[in-house]
Amino acid sequence: MQQDSQVIVVGAGISGLATAYALARAGCRVLVLEQSPRVGGCIRSERTPEGYLIEHGPNSLLNLNPDVDHLCGELELDRERVVQQPATRQRYLVKARTLVSVPTRARQFPLTPLWSLKAKLRALAEPFIFSAPPEGDESVASFVRRRFGPEMVDYAVEPFVAGIFAGDPEQLSMASSFPQVAALERASGSVVGGLIASRLRRGRSRRPVQVFSFRGGVGRLPETLYSHLGDRVITEARVVEVRREGRDGEARFVVHAETPDGARAFIADRLVVASPADVAGRLLSPLSPPLADELEQIPYAPVGLVHLGVARSALSRFPGGSGCLVPKRERLPILGSLWSSNVYPDRAPEGRVLLTNYVGGVRDSDVLKWSDDELVALVVDALRDLVGLSGRPEFVRVLRHPRAIPQYLLGHRARVAKIDHWLAPLSGVYLAGNYLHGVSVRDCLTQGAALADRIVADIKRVENPGSARLPTPPSPASAMPCSS
Repeated sequence: MQQDSQVIVVGAGISGLATAYALARAGCRVLVLEQSPRVGGCIRSERTPEGYLIEHGPNSLLNLNPDVDHLCGELELDRERVVQQPATRQRYLVKARTLVSVPTRARQFPLTPLWSLKAKLRALAEPFIFSAPPEGDESVASFVRRRFGPEMVDYAVEPFVAGIFAGDPEQLSMASSFPQVAALERASGSVVGGLIASRLRRGRSRRPVQVFSFRGGVGRLPETLYSHLGDRVITEARVVEVRREGRDGEARFVVHAETPDGARAFIADRLVVASPADVAGRLLSPLSPPLADELEQIPYAPVGLVHLGVARSALSRFPGGSGCLVPKRERLPILGSLWSSNVYPDRAPEGRVLLTNYVGGVRDSDVLKWSDDELVALVVDALRDLVGLSGRPEFVRVLRHPRAIPQYLLGHRARVAKIDHWLAPLSGVYLAGNYLHGVSVRDCLTQGAALADRIVADIKRVENPGSARLPTPPSPASAMPCSS
């Protein structure tokens, strides 16, 4: 048997690493088991022999809450931070196969050709529209139609949702996918009115919001967490079984894993499963089949990345800015294109441009079955129309994520409530991941820290039963607040 731990974390993606790091900082004996040879899950940055810095997953972080800045400071990553400059923040939507700049200031809104005059007037009337939300869950598309009018769905929200979730706004739950926006309507009767009131309350003390990465890419974040955890992380340890042994109150978890050195068993008082939902379901099925069933039903959208490196001179209509999103109505084969070398320095060799293009999603889930050559041809054809690409790319890399982003479908909150219900009897078992309360990296960081706080409080409560009573914590899934 392995030296036992207070907490075992299964999975060294960003959620597992963030939880383990916070536990270690609090003095807990924690062990992380990761089946692959490397940590970070889909978050990986790679410098290619051709001189491009490509991302296998997320390209940026956003410090909407102070937890992100605090963690970067603790990890001494601030010195490596590179911030997206204002000149590159312009984004584009595709309309009639043409790039149209997205308004970034209120005065630009009346002049944009993205929407008709009727649609603009309807959107501007939002603060004066009384429209009570329907009973039960409401889709993102329904919410936007009700508040801003139908045209804003097709040429604003649909491509935006495809860019974040690779999903369909007709299927996604507003309350689960964009809870802060839904809360604005509940609090003020208007999204715009609630937003203005919120900004007035914050005043000028608001922290500057930054879109940023690191000189070595977003992958520096999991790499640095790994270096701080050190030998608390065991890679190439594939967990094959989780057993709970002993009586209630004295039960411990025995985690069996296959490693290059053979089968090993690890013991802990508490277990954090930080794997994707379906993997978590399979591991926990012997402990709670109903819990496993709920976890395994959470769907994921597939996403493919097609990185292209081209000479800047090969782009005849390439504007400044960070990239474009493609509405479904345009019937183009890409979800969007991120112009990575515009956004951050040192992403491409001198005189070259790195274009990171996204395909698939629920919009076109079968496209990931195509060959690399077919996907590259598909993307190149689209970019000829959009940015005037000529010739063949000098650099190509195709990456596939068949289960990339969890989908918060209608009924997601009810499913999370069921997960909480079935998890509650499993004392000492916790869930971490982006399939419950937020898909972004910052969500995972915030939720990991919150979960670690909960676990530390639980440990103290058991070790010091006679101490002052602490408030009863929320259920394990609900303990991880959503932060979009």
